[in-house]
Amino acid sequence: MADADATDGDWPVGSVPLFAPLAAPEISSTSHQALVKWRRERREYESKLRARCRIYDEDYAAVVQSIKDSFNRDLLDGFCELRLGINSADVTDDLLSAEIERIVSHVKND
Repeated sequence: MADADATDGDWPVGSVPLFAPLAAPEISSTSHQALVKWRRERREYESKLRARCRIYDEDYAAVVQSIKDSFNRDLLDGFCELRLGINSADVTDDLLSAEIERIVSHVKND
């Protein structure tokens, strides 16, 4: 007797992958608007990743993409040099996060 859930060799109805890979949002601009959007997407990414880590007993720190790695390399170099006054090789996620929060928390009305 054929499986009631299978049709013509397709996946059974209702089957879902265990988990879909989560892609961290990328920082492609340091404008206020872009960083507000990125921060919202980053929070969603981190929340989903933490939930996945709880379910599958993964180490969050081992699988989360760093903020530094979320930047386009050239943009990171310019951001670090112009905004932070340091070399991008020396920047930490904490420093980047703090600067992004400063940008996002100050609304400019041009």
